[in-house]
Amino acid sequence: MAFTVNQDLVAKARAVLAARRDVYWVIGAACAGKSTVCRQLSGKTGLPVYDVDEHIYGSYIARLRAERHPACTTWLLAPDPFAWVMSLSLQEYDALNGAVQAECLDLFSDDVTVECGQPMLVDGGITHPAMLASVTSPDRIVCLETTTAERVKHWETSNDRAEMRQWIQALPDPKAMWRKFLEFDDLIARRIQTECRAAGIAAWLRGDSTTVEALVRQVAQYFGIQMPTPT
Repeated sequence: MAFTVNQDLVAKARAVLAARRDVYWVIGAACAGKSTVCRQLSGKTGLPVYDVDEHIYGSYIARLRAERHPACTTWLLAPDPFAWVMSLSLQEYDALNGAVQAECLDLFSDDVTVECGQPMLVDGGITHPAMLASVTSPDRIVCLETTTAERVKHWETSNDRAEMRQWIQALPDPKAMWRKFLEFDDLIARRIQTECRAAGIAAWLRGDSTTVEALVRQVAQYFGIQMPTPT
């Protein structure tokens, strides 16, 4: 099963996004705190949050065109999208993510064109930061990181990850599928970390003592977003 990055879609996204200095990307592997930071920063500043994952599993589906978005169509319109992904090899999964990334940037750039001039925070949805850095300035991107142990702990114990655990339990040989799922998760995390370093994207490790408040203010300061003065 072969998936390739459509460079025409990447070029189209670049033409839309390169000049947008008011689109702020918060990326990173799963369980790094992206959504929490975006929600709290939005609450303090009023900036809207564009949750890429919500759009991938929501509004994008009705807009997919098989000839333009073959990777997303094959995945998201499969009878059981999760089981289909879990049937892939590690190499196929990595290639799928690259192809999906280009297709989602195409769909995202359409939305940004409609909302031209509206500042926004973008929550996650990025598995290939080098591709993102090729369509927008790296100084519009921050990456939140956490350790492998923290990610595994979160996947295994967090209430907000319970649905994913249930999906895996429903698959044949769930123990093997759980190990494979963590391999997929680690693959994404390592790629994000490596590509952020290579692309010059700011990346911050969220330590045990790092408060959400401190992280929110760090992100705002990096992007030059005005925060209310603490009372």
